[in-house]
Amino acid sequence: MKKFICKLISEIIHYGLISSLILAVVTENNSLLNITAAAFWIIIFLACFFGSAYLVISYGIKHLKHSKHEKARGDGVAALERFSEQKNIFSRMWRWLRLAVVTSFLAYGGWVFTAVCYVLASLFVCLCASLVRDNLSKFNEQPAQAMA
Repeated sequence: MKKFICKLISEIIHYGLISSLILAVVTENNSLLNITAAAFWIIIFLACFFGSAYLVISYGIKHLKHSKHEKARGDGVAALERFSEQKNIFSRMWRWLRLAVVTSFLAYGGWVFTAVCYVLASLFVCLCASLVRDNLSKFNEQPAQAMA
């Protein structure tokens, strides 16, 4: 239930930001556009930070193989799996559509550099998730090789 509520709150915030961005561009409200662009800069910084953090943790996970803390290792692997899980095709298409809408409205509102950074941050997070997925697959197949 906690995961559902956290996901619901984050989706409400994200769609609220998108709707405030659209409203600011359509009504030419510069104050609202500036606030929304600042919120997207916060999202950009958080995405780069957490993407990098998950990537570093995934590279360090091979050292957790011999850890005495089974629960902590299991929680860490579960968090990495949630971060890097493959979404279905509908979710991926919806994510790319949202990215295109946000980018186009930021650029149209005059925040071109922010739009470019938002796209680069999104692609960086996708790259980090892919690398984490690869590291997890290597981590999960190591015991099978050791037993063979």
